[in-house]
Amino acid sequence: MRLKIFFGILVVLFALQSCKDKNKIVSFNLETNDPVFFIPLGDSLLTDTILGNEGISLQSEDFKFSSYEKFKTNTVIPAELEDVEAYNLILTLDSGISNLSFMKDLKVFIGNGTGKDIELISVDFPGQIDTLGLLMRPTTDEWLNIMRKDKYYFRSDFTQVSAIPDSVALRYKMSFRLKGNPTKD
Repeated sequence: MRLKIFFGILVVLFALQSCKDKNKIVSFNLETNDPVFFIPLGDSLLTDTILGNEGISLQSEDFKFSSYEKFKTNTVIPAELEDVEAYNLILTLDSGISNLSFMKDLKVFIGNGTGKDIELISVDFPGQIDTLGLLMRPTTDEWLNIMRKDKYYFRSDFTQVSAIPDSVALRYKMSFRLKGNPTKD
């Protein structure tokens, strides 16, 4: 009888401890808002005799997930994330140009320099748009690997079809639902 009581108390203690640990996980929304600037390129690349040089690959500066206030407010560091639910990437023109007609076959990748860059979106002809929103392709595991490293950059690959104007700035907004363990005080 005493053995049953002992095991019963032990089960209750483990259940309470696991409930206590689950209460520590914090869930919050995060929306990034990163500016990316394209370097101006003339259309001389399109008129020379070298085939294939119209393919352009531009990499942004480095950004950090931890620089967003939501991580500080929820006392979570990216390395302690447990789950990521990614929603969409919204590209918005944030410069003097009015559309993306200077390119075709746009692919946007995200990376952190520790492995292969992961494709976020792919668009055949962005063309006459000033805002473009698409669901992002990476899996939950891929997002966790990127976010836990904290640092990230965007790489844009596209085919140039006309001169890239002097002022091309895009705003990359990504939306997430995150779960993580708060840091201990």
